[in-house]
Amino acid sequence: SSGINAEYGYTVSRSDRDSRVGGGVLLYSHANLPVSKVEKFDDGFCQGVFCQFSTIKTCVAVGYRPPNAPPSSFSSLLRFFSQSKTDINDESYDFCFTGDMNIPIIDWETNVLVSGGSLDMQHSASALLSFISDHLLSQYVLKPTRGSNILDIFLTNNGRLVANIDCRATNMSDHNVVDVMFSWNPLSDEKSAVPHFDENSF
Repeated sequence: SSGINAEYGYTVSRSDRDSRVGGGVLLYSHANLPVSKVEKFDDGFCQGVFCQFSTIKTCVAVGYRPPNAPPSSFSSLLRFFSQSKTDINDESYDFCFTGDMNIPIIDWETNVLVSGGSLDMQHSASALLSFISDHLLSQYVLKPTRGSNILDIFLTNNGRLVANIDCRATNMSDHNVVDVMFSWNPLSDEKSAVPHFDENSF
């Protein structure tokens, strides 16, 4: 609840699935990292929340695609995230995307489709790979998150952010917990010390 979040120093941004039980996404963020903008998506199948953190020039997208989502719904979710990012109008922002995509037919070592899955899933998988290419993202979860499948992903356009990723079992879900360790503390100024190389650096 919002009261619990405030008590422990966190705020929550969420998008609930109002039409039926289950689904929905939320993002906990530290109260010292103010959320500049929150955009929400829910079409009855997929849900998403997009948060902009101006003080650290980072935007975070959290999405959920249920196994039975039609490709049109998932494509709408990805377009929502793309438009939200475009609206920031600042290419220097780091972009992180995470969530349960329920797409086990992508080989994340090579970013190619593998055999299997329904035609709808294949279309959704292709849409996700196109989204990744369009935004210059890399996917860092390489261990199974449910059974032998990688269903939960973490994408970013800045690989320097990711120090380590691990997956571990939990009693709270049939999915594993995905722990992402950043290379910097967003509550400090450490990020500014990470070198950034461009054509003007040489």
